[in-house]
Amino acid sequence: MQSKLVKKLCAVVLSGTMMLTILPPSSAYADEANDNFTQAKEQFAKNELEESLHSGIIKGDEKGDLHLNEKITRAEFMAIVNRTLELNKKSDKVDHYKDITADAWYKDDVAKALAAGYISGTSKDTMSPMTPLTNEQVYSILSRIDKKASGKIETTVIKDFDSVSNWAKEGVSQAVSAGLVTETNGKIEPQKGATRGQVSILLNRYKMDNHVLLFPGKYSFPKAKALKVLAEDVIIENSEISGDILIAKGIKKVVLTNSKVNGQVIAESKDTTVEGIATKKDVVEEPA
Repeated sequence: MQSKLVKKLCAVVLSGTMMLTILPPSSAYADEANDNFTQAKEQFAKNELEESLHSGIIKGDEKGDLHLNEKITRAEFMAIVNRTLELNKKSDKVDHYKDITADAWYKDDVAKALAAGYISGTSKDTMSPMTPLTNEQVYSILSRIDKKASGKIETTVIKDFDSVSNWAKEGVSQAVSAGLVTETNGKIEPQKGATRGQVSILLNRYKMDNHVLLFPGKYSFPKAKALKVLAEDVIIENSEISGDILIAKGIKKVVLTNSKVNGQVIAESKDTTVEGIATKKDVVEEPA
């Protein structure tokens, strides 16, 4: 069954129907660089989705369908988060919500989410479990869960940040700084419905402690396993990376200040310059 799901997953990603772009703004780059970023996007998405499947974050139905492009509901989101975080403790507060029936498949997941404190009701007595989540809602919740990144990206680099609801601005900003968002041509589409595939990618990043830097700016990770740089003008400061930093093709320069990389800094392009590096190994080029 898992082999069947992997084949379907790869077909979705490589067909281009998967709306999970992680591309820098196209206007800032030449056509060749855009092609490189497109290839990087497809490969990163494929790898992350495969990891999500193998780790059990995302599961197919009885027919083997993953429904990656379907909008994710609050109940489905809680189920995926609970699997990712391996949460078991339950809160009896779930019984306070009149729209959570005793036989609902998601009752235990709502109880776990409430006990963990990463979600609350849509009113004092409703949870709205079947309501789809928007991107800004997902990013805000992820920012509550992830506390590893301490950087602060200037939100002016996000083309549609003005469309983020006031209540969500801080959480969305933190999620961007943590590398836990998806991006389309410099936009995060805050009001768009989040998909199952998109959420599985983001939660896989969290679980693997692997952060993707999609916007120009300063990032700080006091402790992180790995970083992937897919934007120009990235500065990584006051960070310790236990694994590798992978820099995508088309990136001209990355700056590290007061940072340590215990693995390798891997540049996919021979023209990439890495300044201020403090690593155990030199910058290496990714094999063609």
